[in-house]
Amino acid sequence: MICDFKKIIEEHNMLSHGDRVVVGLSGGADSMTLLHLLNSIKDEYSLEIVACHVNHLLRGDESQRDMLFVQDVCNKMGIPLETLVIDVGKEASLSHESIEECGRRVRYDFFNKISNGGKIATAHNLCDNEETVIMNLARGSGLSGLKGISYVRGNIIRPLLGFSRERIENYCSENDIEFVHDSSNDCDEYRRNFVRHNILPKIKEYEPAFDRSFLNFVSLIEDDFDFIDGMASALIEKSASNGKSYDVNTLLNAHRAVLSRALSKLVFQFSCVQPEKKHIDILIDALNGCSKKVQITGGIFGVIKNKTLYFTRETRPSENFETRIDFDKEYSFFDRKIVLSLLSQKVYNMFLFDCIDCDKIVGDLILRNRRPGDRISLQKRNVSKTLKKLFCEDGIPERERSMMPVIVDSLGVVWVEGYGCDNRCKSDENTKQIISVKCFREVE
Repeated sequence: MICDFKKIIEEHNMLSHGDRVVVGLSGGADSMTLLHLLNSIKDEYSLEIVACHVNHLLRGDESQRDMLFVQDVCNKMGIPLETLVIDVGKEASLSHESIEECGRRVRYDFFNKISNGGKIATAHNLCDNEETVIMNLARGSGLSGLKGISYVRGNIIRPLLGFSRERIENYCSENDIEFVHDSSNDCDEYRRNFVRHNILPKIKEYEPAFDRSFLNFVSLIEDDFDFIDGMASALIEKSASNGKSYDVNTLLNAHRAVLSRALSKLVFQFSCVQPEKKHIDILIDALNGCSKKVQITGGIFGVIKNKTLYFTRETRPSENFETRIDFDKEYSFFDRKIVLSLLSQKVYNMFLFDCIDCDKIVGDLILRNRRPGDRISLQKRNVSKTLKKLFCEDGIPERERSMMPVIVDSLGVVWVEGYGCDNRCKSDENTKQIISVKCFREVE
C-alpha cells in the first residue's frame, strides 16, 4: 500500500521536500492510516509532521475518548499534536450555520492556522468520494459535483482518495494500527450513512469492479470540467468591459455549457453563493431578451442594460415571503437552504436545539420571514420575547433581520434560525417523532 500511496503523492505533486504537513487526526481508521503512512515517508521527503485534532463536544464521553486516544498515539509516535476543544453546537447557533457547515469551517480554520502556509492532509478515501458523487447525482448536480472530491485543492492534499475503506481497514489490521469508532457513523438517519450502508453495497454487489470504474469515471469528468472551466474563464475575460459588466452578445455566442459555467462563476464571484441550474436557466433567458432584471438566488439579481449584464444585491426583500413546508424537500430562502426531516425519537443530542416535537404542531408548518408581533419562548433563556426585540438585543444588523427564516404553525412561531425551537414545540422524553430543521448557507 505504501508504494501506491507514494505513487499518488507523486502523480498529483502533493509534497515537496521539507514540507510542513498538518494531518487532520480524528482517531478513526482513515486518519490513523494517513498518519502512519506519512510518518513512514517522513525521512524520505524530509517532512515536518504535525497532527491536529478538533474536539467538537458533540458526542459526550465519546468525544473525550477520541481526544485522549490521539494524544496517547502521538506521544508514542513522537509526533507533535495540536488540539482544539470547541462547542460547535453553540458556535453554529451564534454564526447561523448548520452544525456540519460550522464544524467544517472550524476545522479548516484551525488546520490553516497550525499549517502556517504548509500542507494540510485530510483522510478522505475512495468510498467517501463515491458517497459524495452519488449524493450530488441525486441532487441533480452538474460536472462540478460529479467530479467529486479533489486530490489537491490549494494547500489541502488527500493522499488516501484512491484507497477504499476496506483496504484501509485491512492495512490497519496487518500493521496493528489501533483506531476508534465514531458511533454517529452507524445511524442511517444521516444521508451519507444511508448511502454508505444501503446503496453502495448494492452497487458493488451488482458490479464488483465498481471502485476501478469509479476512478476512471471521476478522472474523465475532471478532465471535461477543467476544459469547460478554462473556456468559461476565457469567456468571462473576453466579455468583460470594466470588470463589473459583461457584453451580452459575446456571452450568447458561446456554447451553452461554457456560458452556463461562466455565469455560475460570475454569480459566485459576486455573491459567494453557488447558484443552482434553475437560476442559471433564468439568467440565460434574461440574456436572450425575456426580461431586464431577474432574481438569481437570495438577494442577488442579474440586470440587463444597454446590452450588458451586471449583478446587484438587494439585502431586504421587496415583499413578504411565505410557503407551506413539506418534509425532505429543500427550500431556498435568500442565501439559505432549509430542509425539514421527520425522524424517530432516537436522535443525537447535538440536534435537539433544532428539533420540533411533531405532535405539538397545530396545523401546517409555514416558512416565512418575520412579521410584526412574532414572539418566541427561548429554550435556554426561559423567556418570551418579540423577534424585533430579540434581534435588536443580539445586534443582528437591520438588513439581515427580514432575511432570517422563521417557521410557524397555526398558533405562532415554532422555530427561528439561530435561536432554535420555541419552548411550546421542543422535544422531550415523551416525544415520539421529531422534526429536524437544517438550515445552511450555500457557500463553498
